Amino acid sequence: MKRFACLGTVWSSLVLATALSAGCAAERRTDLEAIYGERARATATTRTPVVVIPGVLGSKLYDPVSKRDVWGAFQFGAVDPDVPEDARLFALPMAEGKTLADLGDGITAPDALDTVKFDIGILRGLELGAYVNLLQALAAGKYRDSALAPPDPNAVKYGGLHYTCWQHPYDWRREISTQAAALDADIRRLQDTVRRERGLTPDASVQVDLLCHSMGGLLGQWYLRYGAQTLPADGPMPAPTWEGARNIRKFIMVGTPSGGSIRSLRALSQGLNLNPLFPNYRPSVIGTFPSLYQLLPPSKFQRAVDENGAAIDVHDVATWERYQWGLLEPSQAEYLAWLLPDAATDDARRAIARDHVRKCLDAAKRFHEALSRPATPPEHLRIVLFAGDAIETESVFAALAPAGLDAGALRVQAREPGDGEVTRVSALADASIERGAGAPPTRWIDFDATIFLPYEHLEITECPEFIDNLLFELLERD
Repeated sequence: MKRFACLGTVWSSLVLATALSAGCAAERRTDLEAIYGERARATATTRTPVVVIPGVLGSKLYDPVSKRDVWGAFQFGAVDPDVPEDARLFALPMAEGKTLADLGDGITAPDALDTVKFDIGILRGLELGAYVNLLQALAAGKYRDSALAPPDPNAVKYGGLHYTCWQHPYDWRREISTQAAALDADIRRLQDTVRRERGLTPDASVQVDLLCHSMGGLLGQWYLRYGAQTLPADGPMPAPTWEGARNIRKFIMVGTPSGGSIRSLRALSQGLNLNPLFPNYRPSVIGTFPSLYQLLPPSKFQRAVDENGAAIDVHDVATWERYQWGLLEPSQAEYLAWLLPDAATDDARRAIARDHVRKCLDAAKRFHEALSRPATPPEHLRIVLFAGDAIETESVFAALAPAGLDAGALRVQAREPGDGEVTRVSALADASIERGAGAPPTRWIDFDATIFLPYEHLEITECPEFIDNLLFELLERD
């Protein structure tokens, strides 16, 4: 049986975020108030509003039927995936004959995960910062988070009445394109609010800025290109219309894995064991989330190899059967029985699981194809990337031969510069890795500005260099 492993900072950042702030300390600090304060106050009612889209694990999940927290609060009464009924609540449904878009479960995402609340022994009442870093950065520019009205003095220090930024929480478990319609609806509500508050006509043009962290940038990319469309399960791929881009002035990505992250394979195949303080999320639960398959690098980039160094296709369900990964690992049979109580036999449950993995892999492959199709964005849209390039980041995994106790286990084969989770090449949407080292860059995203920072995946968002450059883009660049 394979051991469960921690995926790294993108997953464990919920625990580590507050411990990282010391790493950004510097003798010289930029006086953000002196630089941006007057401009921020002067434009408080006229500036372009910001929509913040968090990454994977970055939105709270809530079950309105049982009135329980599914993700984001680890207190008494919250969902525990070590309990069969709760595991079914946290996992997404699986069923043959249904598309991924149809396999919803009514779970809602009420808020972005700005803090994590514990109610465990000596940690009772402790709150650890998560996406509060992005809100703090915007607060320095006098943006006020619409979810904190009136402002919570214990969360983000706004220092007065400021114009609003908006969170866009979403169900990060689901196939990413299925969340585009909700993003479009949120943006349209924000536009209506701005028109009303500024006394504009109902048809007045109002644009917003998108600030996206990690996987949130993939949702943003889909929305820009395809608007509220959903990725078709089969048939022709949609042509980029740039429908969503009509509503966006600036698109800012922070640590987005445009070319995927091979580290997602570890979570899918071995489970998610964040920290002893958190419950244990088994491969059988994690493997129901289509979004995590969409974080896999395209197979053509050859980020997974066998023991002999030959490329393997991580988007082929036969590969998952061969290496017994995730939902298809025999030791997960007991937990599949938890998730599929209506299936009568192990064989029936395994057939459902195989069908689900196949659909997730197909969707992941088609999703990356849709995002990398050649297309020219509208001239008004400015695309900005913040990325890390100072940390050796796992970039290639070798899968052990499908025999013995460690069958299918993953060994790190190569590392590249990145932020510890996302390689520099992936953040840059650089397809030149298809042709080997030294090939000239071939990028499917035309960035107007790229800022490299020597920090980890989440650490980037709380460092002075990031905040300074972010506020320049939002408040002064135009």
